[in-house]
Amino acid sequence: MSKNVEVPKVKKENIDPRLNRWNSRQIHLLKHKFKESIQNKKILALTKKEFLNIFPQLKFLPKVNLPALINFHFLIPFPQIVIESAFKLFDEDKSGDIDFREFCYILSLICLSDVEEKLRFIFGLFDVNRNNYLTITELTLLLKSLLILYKVYFNNYQKGQDTILLNKEEKNWVEKTSKELSEKNSKIVFESFQDWAGENINVFWMLNIFELVPSAVKENEVMNNAFKNIQKKTGKFLVSLF
Repeated sequence: MSKNVEVPKVKKENIDPRLNRWNSRQIHLLKHKFKESIQNKKILALTKKEFLNIFPQLKFLPKVNLPALINFHFLIPFPQIVIESAFKLFDEDKSGDIDFREFCYILSLICLSDVEEKLRFIFGLFDVNRNNYLTITELTLLLKSLLILYKVYFNNYQKGQDTILLNKEEKNWVEKTSKELSEKNSKIVFESFQDWAGENINVFWMLNIFELVPSAVKENEVMNNAFKNIQKKTGKFLVSLF
């Protein structure tokens, strides 16, 4: 929602309780990232281009021809269907841009929610028709994206390339998994996806591209590793209070 005002301060009182998942330091980091990404400082809201600048790894998601998803219509054609879908999930009020509250709220679902909420975000990301189930085309897109983002996360691709291709083994896995999941029903509902994802924990790697600030668990891990490294070099025993 576009507003000709400064990015609002997220206070504890009178706000959506779902935003309370962030602490004040994290809110400050998110606000900084949000403001530095906006070109038009008079309208402090993210456009689609600015949204992609914040999450540049989205550009690696596989390209799909629009006729493959014939029931889905774009106001503006996008070369990568999931980028449009991700933008729509953030843009809750359907205003055409993303304000700071929307930005913080959706990121809280991605980074700080329970397993089911995270899976619902992933499911919604690829349910581009918004009909509460995945078609075989959408499911295939999800599986390909999972493998591609796994490569991106571990830097297992040639730097500078705009497209990441799957090898024969990976393509076979996508085809096999797609057939298994759609064997009983060509319309994959969330519960079926949830059951499958419960046995395939790597599906959560997909969310790493949205993690702009570290969670408390990751912060703890980073600090403890730093203390261990210092201890190794100096021989001094240090205790982490994090």
